[in-house]
Amino acid sequence: MRLGAYDALIQFNEGFSGTLKVFDELNIKNVGHFTLQNYRSFDNERIKNSKRHSTPTSKKRRQVLRSIRKKKIRNSERKEGVTYESGLFSALPT
Repeated sequence: MRLGAYDALIQFNEGFSGTLKVFDELNIKNVGHFTLQNYRSFDNERIKNSKRHSTPTSKKRRQVLRSIRKKKIRNSERKEGVTYESGLFSALPT
């Protein structure tokens, strides 16, 4: 479990190239060509997506969608009352 958390942390901070550093420290030198190629591809895709998601138009679109979602929930709660609330069912009598 702990190893998986460390691996996720490395991939989040450094991408898959960070995993290659771990392989190197573990003296795993026989990393294949396709592994290296795919790791580079994954890293490039991650960078491309992060740039795309941080554009002003993308941020604005997320705000619009969030407000639409909240408006639907408010309208539903006005019609039906609160249908979900944290801890609501644990407070019901048994």
